[in-house]
Amino acid sequence: MRSLASFVMRGRSQAAMVIVVAGVMPLLNLFSGAALALVTLRQGGREGFITLMLSTAIAGILLG
Repeated sequence: MRSLASFVMRGRSQAAMVIVVAGVMPLLNLFSGAALALVTLRQGGREGFITLMLSTAIAGILLG
């Protein structure tokens, strides 16, 4: 868990990638929300919102 958290905190693209991958896989949905919550709590609401929009755009491109 610690290695996943440190990977998420490296940057926006890493966090968005974890959110998208975890959101697509049924058993990993909790990790998607946890990654977004971690970014939001550690870096603030604005950074969490940017990460959410980035991951939404990536998921839309991949699934659309």
